[in-house]
Amino acid sequence: MTGRRALLLAAPLLLAGCWSGLGDWGDWSPFGDPVGPDYARPAQPDLPAGYRGPAPDFVAASAASDADRRAASRWWTRFEDPLLDRLAARGLTENPEVALADSRVREARALLTGARAGRRPTLDAEAEAGVEGRRDYAEREADEERDLGGALGLAGLFDWTLDVFGGVEREVEAAEAGLRLVEAERRDAALAVVAQIARTYVTLRGAQTRLDHSDEAIALQRESLALVRGRVESGLASELDRARAEAELSALEADRAPIRTEIQRAASALAVLTGAPPGALPDEIDTPGPPPHVADGPPIGAPLDLLRQRPDLTAAEEALIRATAEIGVAEAALYPSFTLPGRLGFELSDVFTGELVASVVGSLFLAIDAPLFDAGAREAALEAAYERAEQAFLAYRAALLTALEEVESALDGYAGAQRRVRLLAAAVEANRRAFEQAEQRYSQGLANYLDVLDAQRTLTDRRLDLAVAQTDLALEAVALYEAAGLAPLLPDVPPRPARTAARS
Repeated sequence: MTGRRALLLAAPLLLAGCWSGLGDWGDWSPFGDPVGPDYARPAQPDLPAGYRGPAPDFVAASAASDADRRAASRWWTRFEDPLLDRLAARGLTENPEVALADSRVREARALLTGARAGRRPTLDAEAEAGVEGRRDYAEREADEERDLGGALGLAGLFDWTLDVFGGVEREVEAAEAGLRLVEAERRDAALAVVAQIARTYVTLRGAQTRLDHSDEAIALQRESLALVRGRVESGLASELDRARAEAELSALEADRAPIRTEIQRAASALAVLTGAPPGALPDEIDTPGPPPHVADGPPIGAPLDLLRQRPDLTAAEEALIRATAEIGVAEAALYPSFTLPGRLGFELSDVFTGELVASVVGSLFLAIDAPLFDAGAREAALEAAYERAEQAFLAYRAALLTALEEVESALDGYAGAQRRVRLLAAAVEANRRAFEQAEQRYSQGLANYLDVLDAQRTLTDRRLDLAVAQTDLALEAVALYEAAGLAPLLPDVPPRPARTAARS
């Protein structure tokens, strides 16, 4: 009995080892093709062979090489600003949106593991122990009988739902697409974070440049005011010239305050984007610098390349794949389900009576659950699944067209910003010469102060316009890289360590 008891006690463990070996099935379905439509990539619309808008030098016909893709994934380094590089790297590791995307990937992995588990049998262990007593009463006390007995039992329970119509396979397909979807969304979130960091950094540097120009204009106006005062005291100019010079100085000083506010807000936003509280930025951020400039860049590819690399388009297609698989899940619910429940156990009875009885109990059944009437609920669920797939298809087409439109718009914006910078640079140089001539003629008494004031105001405005245009050019470059879907290359999401609470 000892050997038989050991064998029966080990039976559940042996069954568990057998069922775990079924994990090697992979994607094999033993009962034929699953119900529901198989996914087929939608036909692409007629795509342009090239860009409609003028493309800068770093828009190439193709960006298919690995070197191009690696370079494109770190497009912000083309600004050649070490501080921006550090802020982008910090944002990719510390920004809460990226961490949230990592968590969603881990969640999708867990859901996929659960879906794949539906392919395999389940095995549970069951143990029970009990004591029972009995007393029979008779007319004479000597005839009374008392019995005390007990029972012990150990069993292995297994259950296997046969995937006859492929509903489980479709669930696995949907979960796999769901994982790929959130992985694409993770790349898209990283791209959005880096692009927003770059935009905020460019805005901050542009505001600092405008503040420098404003300070220079104020210093220049103070010199002009000193010149006017000297001429007024010498009787060579009127009090009106001095009043105009003082008013212009006050106006320039008033325009300085909003620029400082813009700098402070941009710095606070930049800190939050890098996962830090406002004010927690490197000291180098306080040192003014010009807006970063992109002299060249990695090729972003032709329109067809964009469809392959934009993470939002990848996510939209994976959503369509998932919705298509869910049609099969809903259709499989219309058909009967077949289950193999089983039990193998070892029982001991009459433990305390001295007449120990051991028995082995086993059972195996085929259970069929066939839907008969549900008032149309399953058919409605199938119809809803078809509509969700249609919605996913329309969302995919919309995302595709939006991607092409965003690139064309970014190309137009970049080209326009380039032209504006060139023209404003020439205008600033011409206005500088005009101001110097006007100031010289005023000092010689050959012109009135209105000429000087007008030339100085025009020079100040053009310099500020140039700073804004340079900022806009850098922002348009960021928009072009983002529209091209040049997402950073991210490491795989590591599994979360074991924990005892929801937060760690």
